[in-house]
Amino acid sequence: KNGFLDPNDGGYRDIKVNVIYKSQNPDHNNVRMVCEVQLLLINYLEEKKKIHKLYSILREETFFKMVVSDNTAQGTKDLKDLRFKEALHVKKDVETLSYRSDDTYKCSLDSDLGVLGMECTDWFGVIHMATKKQIWKLKRSTCYNYGKNSAWGHHTHQWLCIEQQRYLSVQTAQNEIKMFKVIQNNSDEFEFIEDPKYQLTYTSDKGDDATISFCDFDQDSKHIFLITDYRILQKRAVSDIKTV
Repeated sequence: KNGFLDPNDGGYRDIKVNVIYKSQNPDHNNVRMVCEVQLLLINYLEEKKKIHKLYSILREETFFKMVVSDNTAQGTKDLKDLRFKEALHVKKDVETLSYRSDDTYKCSLDSDLGVLGMECTDWFGVIHMATKKQIWKLKRSTCYNYGKNSAWGHHTHQWLCIEQQRYLSVQTAQNEIKMFKVIQNNSDEFEFIEDPKYQLTYTSDKGDDATISFCDFDQDSKHIFLITDYRILQKRAVSDIKTV
């Protein structure tokens, strides 16, 4: 497109050329990308840089006005007007549930996948919200605590996104955390595949008593934080999870 020939272009002039780039990697000969190349005079380039800052401000202003206008039209809702509707009653609705107990430590929902993770004593399971079926389970080791069997690492499972791949992190033993790659084959079929790259086994001078007491991740799933042996805080990069 030759902008020098357009009298209604607001004074800005350039020439735009669409080109096709082809991959030079022999394994990806069919990979192509359409790109735009802009040819312009140096004076137009300097002015374009200045105008772009103004354009960014005007764009933010326009977006803000749209949001305010939409909220004003809808009106402000009082929190007291909100109502909570039951979406799932696990004990009643999930007929395929392989574990029945009142000892549930943590439940967490991955809303993008539509799956619910549940921690119980020696059992961890995943429920598909739409079909109300158990789609995966995992046996966990237990300890004897406060006069009854209990699980290691209460409240420690997490839904993660690492390098654009969904993962489920579960503490499976006293000193061990495993991560499972979550593969969604279709709307209601999932695979949970253990990834040894992200397995964490904690060791200390306590020997067999070395314990991961608690763990959590930062918002971007780039670091894991551990409470070890009930008193020591550790920070590790998920990309190098075996190193403190």
